[in-house]
Amino acid sequence: MKMFIKGWNKFKFIITPDELEQVFDGFRHVVFQRRVPADYVESETGIFSQNYRNFYEKLAAGYRFEWKRDYKYFDLHMGFTDDLSKCSYGASFQDKRDGKFYKTSKFSEPCVGVSPFALYIADDGKLHTNYSYTQFPEYAVGLQLEYPKLSMAGEEVMTDTFKVYQTICERIKKISKGLVFQSGEKLYKPNVKISSGAREDFERFYFAKHFGCKF
Repeated sequence: MKMFIKGWNKFKFIITPDELEQVFDGFRHVVFQRRVPADYVESETGIFSQNYRNFYEKLAAGYRFEWKRDYKYFDLHMGFTDDLSKCSYGASFQDKRDGKFYKTSKFSEPCVGVSPFALYIADDGKLHTNYSYTQFPEYAVGLQLEYPKLSMAGEEVMTDTFKVYQTICERIKKISKGLVFQSGEKLYKPNVKISSGAREDFERFYFAKHFGCKF
């Protein structure tokens, strides 16, 4: 019987590159949002770690991202699992344009997804946490975990892979606290976790400088 998505579990966080490697240690990295070469099995763990390090170093330097120029820094979409048997791919197919063979994900259970996120303070002072980072790349600040809420025949489904999501969340919680800052006369407490190491760097992020954030 097919499982249906009934919403999403999301967890936003800001941690240092070294902390990221520790948080995701032991999990397999898989591509699931785009096609992969026909012989693909999984991704090397160092690819995601290095991509995040490149992204974070720009953030900590107060860099102002522009999408057309800097989209390469947002290559941070990755899936995580502890069981590759749940992450199979469909039959290969040939792209007539380049003649190469590819395949797409056909997972028996969803993997835990990771992607960048941005913060944005509107003119009315409201803090937005769900605007796309492609719309406001200059206000990108960290990553978010995503795992679907699943149901089958009207009943909630608890998958084995959901435990991976829970484990990663718990690891982040152990090294972080809730993000709190003031901009203008308003105090903001978004549902975002930040580590003590990242907290010092956050003051230099373009978002923090642009909106005059105080801590």
